[in-house]
Amino acid sequence: MSDILVDGTTNFAHGYPSFAVSVGVLFRGNPAAAAVVEFVGGPFCWNTRIFSATSGGGAFCNGQRVQVSQTNRVEQSLLVTGFGYEHDDPWATNMDLFKEFTDVSRGVRRLGAAAVDMCHVALGIAEAYWEYRLKPWDMAAGALMGELKG
Repeated sequence: MSDILVDGTTNFAHGYPSFAVSVGVLFRGNPAAAAVVEFVGGPFCWNTRIFSATSGGGAFCNGQRVQVSQTNRVEQSLLVTGFGYEHDDPWATNMDLFKEFTDVSRGVRRLGAAAVDMCHVALGIAEAYWEYRLKPWDMAAGALMGELKG
């Protein structure tokens, strides 16, 4: 089974980075491979970062092995999150967490593309990511990147 999608569709529709095309592959129910092509830059200067991972082979960005951050204290961490479109109880809980983590961390970012956020954690440029109510296709490749990072 695999899912292919544009992640960060609102960003894509507006030409705003960050968005990605992502593919996550399960073989017999287990993570097997992942690829995320992140579009960075913006109009007149688009570029890509290509994240890939295979079971037993580790995870890579543009061919170089990725390594999660060694930071283990929230006070020294850059965090990323996402917000759903429905302004209900889980959304309100996430907003409370956003406020709380903003007060105790180095900062919280909301980029608008779950697969990209998870790849940034695998790459080590952000320490943690959270979001409520993601669908499997929202997170298949990004979650595999984190799990298969080696």
